[in-house]
Amino acid sequence: MPSSTPSAQGADWRFGPAELVRGCATVPGSAFGAPGHLRLSFATDIATLKEGCRTNVATLDGIPA
Repeated sequence: MPSSTPSAQGADWRFGPAELVRGCATVPGSAFGAPGHLRLSFATDIATLKEGCRTNVATLDGIPA
């Protein structure tokens, strides 16, 4: 089971708004009983998935640990 510490719960909620600014949408894992994780959709074409992965990495690099 994923960690349920406050810091883990906060991390998944901080990531979402940063992703939206960059054109990607994620759902906090906390909304599905998995705090500290993200829910992603892969229902698109490969080129869009590659760009989404680049966006995710750039966003994660910009969030303090």
